[in-house]
Amino acid sequence: MSRYWIWPEADRLRPGRQIIAYWLISIVCLLLASAATGWAAGLAPAGHTAHVVVVGVAYLGIYCVLWLAKFAIYQTVLFRPRHGVVGPAVAWARGSESPETGDWPGAR
Repeated sequence: MSRYWIWPEADRLRPGRQIIAYWLISIVCLLLASAATGWAAGLAPAGHTAHVVVVGVAYLGIYCVLWLAKFAIYQTVLFRPRHGVVGPAVAWARGSESPETGDWPGAR
């Protein structure tokens, strides 16, 4: 679904490749988040409240960094636009298409 909503101008020629790469990236990020959170849990203080807070903040920080990394990979490698195709947001910002007409270049 992200492929159509977030990256409507992405190349559609190899959907199998995109799906496999998407899942591999997701699994690698899951493993990295688990390992980094486990490492943070080992360094966290022994008290229950402090331990929970430190591990929770570490997980949130790790997850934010990995989310940004995944988005960058998806944007630049996996779902990069086809040559010459402009997405609806870019077309609207340039003024080349009107949101009222519903005629978006990426929707063709």
